[in-house]
Amino acid sequence: MDNKILLSALALSVLSGCGGIDWYKPQADAGADQTPSEYNQIRLNGVAKDKDNNIKSTIWTQVSGPQTVTIHDDDKAYAWIDMPKMAGDYVFKFEVKDKSNQHDSDEVKITINEALANQANMVGAWHMPGYGRWAHFLGKDVIEYIATSEHCIMRLRASYNTYLQRLGFSVRGSQANWDVLDEQAMNNAGVYREDNVPMQCNPENGPGYSNDAQLNFDFAWQSVNEFQGHFTKRGVDWQKQYELFAPQIDAQDNMEKTLPIIAQMLNSLNDFHSFILFDELIIETGRKKSKLREHLDTKHEITLPQLREQIDVLNPLHIDADVEALYNTAIENYADENGLKSYTNEASKAATGRALLKWGKTQSNMGLLVINHMDYLSLEEIDTQFDLIFDDLAQTDGLILDIRTNPGGSDDVALGIARRFFDKTQVVYKKFAKNHDGQSPHEEITVSVDEAKSRYRKPVYLVTSEDTISASEIFTLAMRNLANVTHIGEPTQGALSDVLPVIIPAGIMLGVSNETYLDLDGNEFEATGIPPKVLVSTFNLDAITEGRVLSYDEALRLAGK
Repeated sequence: MDNKILLSALALSVLSGCGGIDWYKPQADAGADQTPSEYNQIRLNGVAKDKDNNIKSTIWTQVSGPQTVTIHDDDKAYAWIDMPKMAGDYVFKFEVKDKSNQHDSDEVKITINEALANQANMVGAWHMPGYGRWAHFLGKDVIEYIATSEHCIMRLRASYNTYLQRLGFSVRGSQANWDVLDEQAMNNAGVYREDNVPMQCNPENGPGYSNDAQLNFDFAWQSVNEFQGHFTKRGVDWQKQYELFAPQIDAQDNMEKTLPIIAQMLNSLNDFHSFILFDELIIETGRKKSKLREHLDTKHEITLPQLREQIDVLNPLHIDADVEALYNTAIENYADENGLKSYTNEASKAATGRALLKWGKTQSNMGLLVINHMDYLSLEEIDTQFDLIFDDLAQTDGLILDIRTNPGGSDDVALGIARRFFDKTQVVYKKFAKNHDGQSPHEEITVSVDEAKSRYRKPVYLVTSEDTISASEIFTLAMRNLANVTHIGEPTQGALSDVLPVIIPAGIMLGVSNETYLDLDGNEFEATGIPPKVLVSTFNLDAITEGRVLSYDEALRLAGK
């Protein structure tokens, strides 16, 4: 045999014993660098190439990055990772080996921006103690629930971005800040991460939409039981209310029959912010009768249907046009020969028919300003109008500031007006929620001053009554911090809490008062109202018929006028 042939045969034999011939090194391709723009699982798109089709293994490993992530299916060419919770650049290596242990590798960089990292960080369950609110962040979507210890209902499901735009939910480490912009309730409340949403809040187990009378009654009672923060102050035994009204419920009844029973139960709270929103009508269930209301409702034999009549709580005088005319004439009698100016806008005209602001001077050079609503005004509108008002009143010796029949509106409007009386930015009150659902942090509320704007620094006589309600009570709470303000009249309504909207399974909204407001000395005024420094009647029919306002007379006396 030829020696060359023999040597070739031996070489082939050796190579064969080692597993065969592999002349080519494998090639690894980790794919193009990625910069995700939407929240999702991130695919690692590896490609292993070998001309001899002799791939033995592939493996993905993390090379660098702000945090260590788990690589799912790391032994496959197409692996994936969950969205990282920290922004930055992440580098991953894709390594390929063939059967002869030749190998190759390639790297890919994935850049995560701050917004996506925050979105990943939010995944999980969050609870707002004191408000019964739960948010389940699922990544792309968010489900929001309102839950008691026994019941739960899904309020909404929305995309992550839509939800945050609506609620302004921002992360603060383990605590978040939930600022509801499109509802009446819950400003800057603490929200905390929990292991999971309550078991009864599983969307597959929740009650969903239902007209079942017993379910709706129980949900309403339980919600008030756990979220209402003022049973003691309002002198209400809520368990007794259940025992009184529950036997009247028939599970087969429709909501037309069930709602009057719920309304009667809510009425025991004697709370202005306790109401039912039904068929776009506000069913008022708990307003404390003021002297004005007592007169209008009894002396004139005017009754208010309990249900299915829209009660215009923004205008307590609308019931009797004659009395309203007397009321307005009495105010105008105090103006000098120039009369009173007024300001309103289309929103207020459509909703209430009353002027938002009325102002002028008395014959003794006192300013007179009537604020009829803490609503319908933008902050820009407030500054524009108060520039004009304070310019007109600049030479007055003092100011009668009348909010006797102001039913409230927005705390932002109330504080936006109040700041035109403050010389410096300062904390004016505190608020928190405390009930069976838990306790929120105490939040300090500040009046922020724009030093470029004019302010009224002369003596102010702030006149309130039991028809001074809600945001106008917040205004009162803020103004009492000023040394030049004397609070006169009658105690306010005692409905300071924002409204916690509770949706029962029939899709009908209840209003619940779950918050407590404190002045800087720690005093709270829910149910009792804010007491004036000087007590004087604010509604006296005989005086109004004669064209006089007793509280104005007292303010003028105090001012030496």
